Amino acid sequence: MERTTAAPMAKKSGNNSIEAE
Repeated sequence: MERTTAAPMAKKSGNNSIEAE
């Protein structure tokens, strides 16, 4: 769910969280 929405933001701040999920 948030993966697509937070994907771009997380990659800039810390894709760390997204990649882990």
